[in-house]
Amino acid sequence: MKTLLTCLTIALFSFGTKAGLFHDTPVGKKGDVILEQYSSTLNKWEEFILIFGFVDDYTNCQIIQKAFQRLGKREYRFTKIR
Repeated sequence: MKTLLTCLTIALFSFGTKAGLFHDTPVGKKGDVILEQYSSTLNKWEEFILIFGFVDDYTNCQIIQKAFQRLGKREYRFTKIR
């Protein structure tokens, strides 16, 4: 078990991806788009997916938003990072 945890820790730091464990600031650059879903329990919009790396992130976010709206009854919106 100790060996497994050591290997996972080394892999986590060697790939440079920390999965949001060590920061409290928003992730993304200018022009990236965040898909948000409305939480009726909390009565606020929650960040759901960060869309980045496409030539046109906005258009791809619209496609993803339509796909999620077909799956359920939640509301989705997207905001651009400025």
